[in-house]
Amino acid sequence: MWAKERGLGEPYPLVWHLVDAAGAASALWDRHIGPGMRRWLAQRLDLDEEMTRRLVVELAGLHDIGKATAPFQQQWDQSQHGYVRHDRAAATVLPLLLDPRLTRAGLAASAAFTAALAVAGHHAHTRCCDARTPHVLPGQMCLGSRMTPDGMRFAGRS
Repeated sequence: MWAKERGLGEPYPLVWHLVDAAGAASALWDRHIGPGMRRWLAQRLDLDEEMTRRLVVELAGLHDIGKATAPFQQQWDQSQHGYVRHDRAAATVLPLLLDPRLTRAGLAASAAFTAALAVAGHHAHTRCCDARTPHVLPGQMCLGSRMTPDGMRFAGRS
């Protein structure tokens, strides 16, 4: 299975891409996310900081899981019956993968749905969202309308 090929000599394997993303998230968390932001996010998720770090790394590692579908792998035409964008496929499958893990981590079962939408929205559009999710920005699903550390309020939920 491949993930990327544009500008490359040959297709880049999906598993390598997902591992790269998880590694990048791990390095960003460890080296560039400050203690205040780590505490803030952990508090919003009602997890300790280590569990929050694990969740962030895991979500990054799953961000393109929707590419493991026939429409993406075979580059179906969008008009073809059964075509699903890889972000929508991810939003569909991630709650099934994440729900038991997040519940064991102490998060509400609905967190799996919101985490899946946050991950699926990584391309900065939310076509995968439905009426249950009035959110506009990627990542907003996990944070709701709470204030960020710099005082910015997210659009969406009031």
